[in-house]
Amino acid sequence: MDGQEIRKEMNLREQPDSFELTYGTPSKGSQVSLKCYADFSQLDDTKDNPVQKKVDGLLKIRQYLMDKGIIQ
Repeated sequence: MDGQEIRKEMNLREQPDSFELTYGTPSKGSQVSLKCYADFSQLDDTKDNPVQKKVDGLLKIRQYLMDKGIIQ
């Protein structure tokens, strides 16, 4: 699978909603965007909710990048 096929597949998401965190500016040569797709209408307070797990995973990635000094 080449890069164009991967990008095309990434644009065909089954989940209707997305949550995105963006850091940096492209004009300075560095920007990091973290994005997850989910159906946020299914978000509830249960610990094992798959939507909550996706958001928690995204926030863990954010914290890792902050700890490494890649983003502020």
